[in-house]
Amino acid sequence: MFDEIRRPFFLAALIAWLLIVLVEVGASFLLPVPSVTKADFVAAIGNDPSQRDSPPSQQDVEKMFAARIKNPPRPGYAITTLIAFDGLAFLGFFWMGAGLVISRRLVGRVQGIVSLIVALVTIIMAIIAVFVLIALLLVMVGLLLAVPFGTLAYLAIWGFFDTGPAATTLGILLFLKIATAVLLVLAQQDFIKNKGLVAVLALSVLLTLLISFLHGFPPGILVSITDVIAALVILIVSIIWAIVLLIGSIIATIKAIPPEKTSS
Repeated sequence: MFDEIRRPFFLAALIAWLLIVLVEVGASFLLPVPSVTKADFVAAIGNDPSQRDSPPSQQDVEKMFAARIKNPPRPGYAITTLIAFDGLAFLGFFWMGAGLVISRRLVGRVQGIVSLIVALVTIIMAIIAVFVLIALLLVMVGLLLAVPFGTLAYLAIWGFFDTGPAATTLGILLFLKIATAVLLVLAQQDFIKNKGLVAVLALSVLLTLLISFLHGFPPGILVSITDVIAALVILIVSIIWAIVLLIGSIIATIKAIPPEKTSS
């Protein structure tokens, strides 16, 4: 099958997926922190039913707004965590491309150990991120439910999530992922029969759509919470996929070890 691949289309698919990874890496730096005016903040508090019976004093509002300006929240956890899954997918595409230009036997020997290390690092980092995000989620939910001043603190810090730039980023990612799938089919129609490849592409698209849904469905003040929930789902899926890759890499590494010669 590799001998029949149309290399320009495959190279374009590889570049498209590399762009996906770069966009996801840059999302944590490029997504703007929502700019909130004092009027927006006051309006958000006024729209919160829990604050209508006992509205905060002007002094409390000033303090919360000042805290929000001093320590703005980091947006887009879910988009950034996509790198855990899509990075592993890029590694698979890279090995497929490497087999076109260098010895497949050499690629097979190197692939096992490199994939093992990457999968192990991904699992460790993803597990750490899961615990960090769970702690953050508990803080968010705890503050939101701690009426009235806890809710005020939540609104000040996480009550504003700029879904516009996030939606644009997700649109770009979705376009590139669909383009990658089309380019792979143009490179070799038999890629459709590769169940593992199809599953990775489909799951990556579904995770992207999940983020879009969890950004667009809930009320605006809850998007920061659903964004963290989406990030947790992505990390758990990535850990499972990395474990599968880790097991396969261990098997491949063992097979690559030459047997000891027995003396007669």
